[in-house]
Amino acid sequence: MAGYLALLSSEARERIREWEHPNPSVNDEPDTRTLAAAGRRVGFASVVIALFLPLFIPGLHMTRLFGGGQPGIGGSGGGHAGVGRDVSEDSAVMKSVYDASTHEGTWIITGKGDPAMVALAHAQGFDAHPTKLSDSEFDAEVASGGHTVIYRGTRPPDDMIQFGQQPAPGSPDSPAGMHEQFRSGSYRPGFGMFGNGFYMAPSHEKAASFSDGSPGSVGRFALHHDAKVVDYEYLLDQFGSVYKGPKWKAASTETKDVISDFGRFAMAKGYDAIRVSAGGKIASGGTVQNEEYVILNRGALLAAETDGQS
Repeated sequence: MAGYLALLSSEARERIREWEHPNPSVNDEPDTRTLAAAGRRVGFASVVIALFLPLFIPGLHMTRLFGGGQPGIGGSGGGHAGVGRDVSEDSAVMKSVYDASTHEGTWIITGKGDPAMVALAHAQGFDAHPTKLSDSEFDAEVASGGHTVIYRGTRPPDDMIQFGQQPAPGSPDSPAGMHEQFRSGSYRPGFGMFGNGFYMAPSHEKAASFSDGSPGSVGRFALHHDAKVVDYEYLLDQFGSVYKGPKWKAASTETKDVISDFGRFAMAKGYDAIRVSAGGKIASGGTVQNEEYVILNRGALLAAETDGQS
């Protein structure tokens, strides 16, 4: 399993990033070839994690794994927001996602993000494009609709930076090209420590710190006010109880492997995004410094032409 083991083991910790890589190279991606086998071996270790996690996160209460529960925040949908459903118990969906993203029990490495999340996003309808607006239309919609403005910073893949290469302006590997890919192209979620997905923040400064500072390297978006958003700590509650519930033992290998990541787990529960609040606890230790969001449903966003800072 990725999930807790990937976050808590020192070996895997080196491969998990605080901020998502929107277009990771093969070298940037976690080595997911062992995920399927790890999922089947997790047994005792995952139970121990579930039992002791509340000791490290004060106030954390375990709830039913597959229970209805109330999301941390948010509601149900307008537009493309809120279209997701809870498929975490749907063995047919889980098998379909697993089969689409693995070959002979090994995750397929594409260089285009998490393959299981891509397949699950398609099943949930989360791979729809954001609603593209001019800056003036975006500002008016935010003012009247009460949507949450968030920013995303991008930079070229690490292997290009490592070898001193610079992408051509507007090319797919350029920061501006990555934003256009996100707005209009295929669904390519990155890898991150709070779950796989697209990492954004209400702070322009926070997003800019993960960009290369080139023109167009910071994108401006708004999360629809009807989006189903789950608080990260609440998600930990649900994710932790996964290993304590009797249904986990009976769950298929495909289900266990697919929902082994925080982001995929949240997506399987039907959430559009994960909100990581400043001051909150991190599962692997430490405290969150700045509020950020992990976007799962791209269609729940409005996209502005520019970052609005010039």
